[in-house]
Amino acid sequence: MRILHYVQRLLLEKGGTVRAAIDLTTALARAGHDVRVLTYNTTDTPDGWNTPGYPQTITITEPRGPTGGFSGPQLLEIADHLRWAKGDQDTPGGRGVVHLHSMWQPTNAQLARACRQLHIPYVISVHGMLDDWSMAQKRLKKRLYWRFAERNVLEGASFVHCTAQAELDQASKWLGKGRGLVLPLVFDTAPFIDAPGPELARDAFDLDPQRNHVLFLSRIHPKKGLDVLVRALAQPAMNDCTLLIGGTGDPADERAIDDLVAQLGVADRVKRLGLVTGDTKLSLYRAADVFALPTQQENFGMVFFEALASAAPVVTTDQIDTTQELVASGGALIADRTPEAFARAVGSLLADPARREEMGRSGRAWVLEHLDPARIVAAYAEAYASAADTHPAG
Repeated sequence: MRILHYVQRLLLEKGGTVRAAIDLTTALARAGHDVRVLTYNTTDTPDGWNTPGYPQTITITEPRGPTGGFSGPQLLEIADHLRWAKGDQDTPGGRGVVHLHSMWQPTNAQLARACRQLHIPYVISVHGMLDDWSMAQKRLKKRLYWRFAERNVLEGASFVHCTAQAELDQASKWLGKGRGLVLPLVFDTAPFIDAPGPELARDAFDLDPQRNHVLFLSRIHPKKGLDVLVRALAQPAMNDCTLLIGGTGDPADERAIDDLVAQLGVADRVKRLGLVTGDTKLSLYRAADVFALPTQQENFGMVFFEALASAAPVVTTDQIDTTQELVASGGALIADRTPEAFARAVGSLLADPARREEMGRSGRAWVLEHLDPARIVAAYAEAYASAADTHPAG
């Protein structure tokens, strides 16, 4: 099947949406589908791409207009790639679909409009951007944009993709005539089967194996709650551990965290690691005693399942769409989003190695069983095929 994904930037520092799109497109191509990725930034194109059996990237010029949209000539060029995705029953690979990622982007609205004009089926992954918390941010601006652009994108899609039932429950009020469909993100379990041990991360970041380490691995942004975790570190229940901060953010957000660390006098128990990827990231999960993320909102939250697959117990809030799944795994604790509550939850695990070990085993087993990538990729392929088959030909 032909599948064209539009991902603005293949830039991992932009967060989980990019990671999710990379993993999905890779898995679809490895399953035998003809996958192309339309993008204007190829910085983090994975190794192996653009070779047989992997996605092919199509690089387009970055939009530079005052509204953030593509110019007329750019859209004419892009239309040829959309027509490739359309295909037909006599084309190798048959009919296909276009898959858009993210919301509130003028370029997404332009591509959706072009798909409708060319009678090409498209789907859109909203990546948590219709969650109640997300919709409360920049509320007036979003409602205006939804009325004049985003509503048409959603209602014209063959389906609106959500990654968990909790996400669809929140998104449904905005879908109008659109149809929501729940499919979990593709989670590549292979790297976690024979992942490197903790030694790689310990050597890279000079970690003392005799100390307890609590890991925060995410974008440094107020939504993620790193300030809550730093304040928890100053509580007595967490006075015998080191907080590892993996990730980057806007300079102002990073400075705010550094200032808070200095203000609370915990600088000697905080290590800033920067952006961590590849085998070093896998090893870092193994080196951590607890993974903690006091987020205000999270869609699928890939980092949670990476931590579980690495046998690291998780502490987070109930403000995520996959709370039910995390609890079911047996590898996570849910805490109120306060420094005191997080300090108690994390501290209880640091004080009980046997409980950490049991949670780690349970969480890892759950991920390897319930997030089997072959089964999930087959579900995506079935959904795409249904969209292509039921879409009226133009």
